[in-house]
Amino acid sequence: MANTVTVWLRLNQDFDSSVAFNDEPQGVIPLVMRMRGDSALEDEDFVFPYNPREFNLGQLSDETAQIARPATTPILAFKSHRLMTVSFTALIAHPGDGLVTSVDKELQVLRKFASSSDKVFELLNYDIFTNTPYNYRNMSVERNSGLFFSISEMTINVTRRNRMNLITQANVEISLIENRNPKMNIAFITPLTPVKETDQCNKAKYRLANKDKCKNASKTTKSTTTTYTQDSATTAQALLQRSRPCAWINNVLTCS
Repeated sequence: MANTVTVWLRLNQDFDSSVAFNDEPQGVIPLVMRMRGDSALEDEDFVFPYNPREFNLGQLSDETAQIARPATTPILAFKSHRLMTVSFTALIAHPGDGLVTSVDKELQVLRKFASSSDKVFELLNYDIFTNTPYNYRNMSVERNSGLFFSISEMTINVTRRNRMNLITQANVEISLIENRNPKMNIAFITPLTPVKETDQCNKAKYRLANKDKCKNASKTTKSTTTTYTQDSATTAQALLQRSRPCAWINNVLTCS
């Protein structure tokens, strides 16, 4: 298979044909899927060798709900906005080859992207649907600098191999879903301590108003009765030994 080389010449003459030639884009800008890291230095890019021509965009409409009423027809009410989905199929092969050079490394990078659910992705150099977040009605301007996605599904269909049984061509089906909250701020609070009845009974005012309740609570703390299986009798008895020994009464381990 012959190798082909494309050479672009920029004309210096100032006439219509040279101006029109220089204004044409010099080749197609490749689609780039970027996995965002904690910093710009940790970002990872995957450059698709062939741009997918067909993109499927879904869930662009709002979600609505039907509310029943006594009349003949229900009321249609707004429920929520939906996250946009993007799906496409990309050909993975070395340009000008596709029969000899392996693409195993490229496929492993895509598999790494698919298993990185803790990361978000950007689609660069494509269209307005994939690089500009849409602001819904009554919504402030997005704080994010771009439109972020999470990979929801990825399928690799191998189509060609070389004589070493290495993959040289594959069609990769990728499905993404919009991610409007790539990072959530989490505030940690101290755990709540439950208030026991015995703690309240230490107060004289509460003890006078709830004599019976505090009396029962004091009895419960003095006697501990726990049910265990007979197989764990030795371990349970060793852990529950107090000033007075424990005894098994009707299959119940009682420590007084």
